[in-house]
Amino acid sequence: MADETTPEELTDEEIFNQKFGALETAVREYVTYMSDGGYATDWVLFSARTSVENPDSTGYTHAMNRGVPYHTMLGLLEHAPDVILPSFHSVYEEEYYEEGDDE
Repeated sequence: MADETTPEELTDEEIFNQKFGALETAVREYVTYMSDGGYATDWVLFSARTSVENPDSTGYTHAMNRGVPYHTMLGLLEHAPDVILPSFHSVYEEEYYEEGDDE
């Protein structure tokens, strides 16, 4: 019979490992789906957040796959505009031309 541990009995490290494992699985499955079978070699999640105590505040949180050196993370973030901006431009163009403006 497996040792069943309730969430209340888990350490912070065990909870982190569970959450991180779920995040890693989700990122890898997403990349595989979005790239028609490709796989994530390295990944970084960068998120803005607010605090419960001060809802008007803004902070930042990041996560990355284990074993990634900081310079690889910075390199991924450096390439983000090259990847993100074209998708914003294509969405903008679709919305712009759907409104009937033909330039």
